[in-house]
Amino acid sequence: MGSPIDDVAFVARSETRASILQTLAERPHERRDLATVTGTPRSTLGRTLRELEERGWIEQNGRIYNITTAGSLLVEQFVPLLDTITVVQLLGDAIELLPREETDLTVKDFADAQFVTPTKMDPIAPFNYGIKKLHESTQFRCVARTATPQYVAAIHEGVVTGRFTAECVLDASYLEALGDDQESTGRWQEIAEGSSTVREYDEPIGFVLLVLDEIVHLFLCNENGETQGLLESTTPAVVSWANDTVDRYLERSTGIDWNEASS
Repeated sequence: MGSPIDDVAFVARSETRASILQTLAERPHERRDLATVTGTPRSTLGRTLRELEERGWIEQNGRIYNITTAGSLLVEQFVPLLDTITVVQLLGDAIELLPREETDLTVKDFADAQFVTPTKMDPIAPFNYGIKKLHESTQFRCVARTATPQYVAAIHEGVVTGRFTAECVLDASYLEALGDDQESTGRWQEIAEGSSTVREYDEPIGFVLLVLDEIVHLFLCNENGETQGLLESTTPAVVSWANDTVDRYLERSTGIDWNEASS
């Protein structure tokens, strides 16, 4: 019997082994079905099935392959680990910027996320991508430490054209810092004076969270407020958390005196 690390390495070194185990954990399959579902060549499939049987992780009953209790336990632990590693690789150093104090979500909840980062050719790629999605949405909610003039214009356009009503909680220091930007201030005021909601939050907000229909956009910013990338997720758990977060901030926020804000 090898060491536990040997067994973990045995699965991790082969996407085929992991895929077969995960597929059988869902339900039993015939051999030819496994080949189709996992996209595994017949020769590779036969060898892999023998290896997994030898370790006692699967068993064959006639033409049907089943996962064993040992195999099920392995999958239960391996899949979350795989999801975590996927997110770590996706975000790189930016994983430190996830607002983990704001959520009980685990890293693996972001395993299916997309991460849009600035590039030399397109240093504002996250903003361009986000605004494109915003123009396609029919719902907008946010909790934001800041907003670029382009985003404010896009939100304003969505509201005044009747494409959506907005619910926004903005960092009070951002509103104060708008200063002489009368155009953005005026747009926020027009948004608030319609059927939409714009409120301010007195304590610092450390992130920018947007909900566009069933899509969540989370801008990951460093301590200087510089955007490192845009994390997009449609996972139900993430969408539910995002809406709950907006609701929580709405309850704790206050209305805005626009005469004072524009003075």
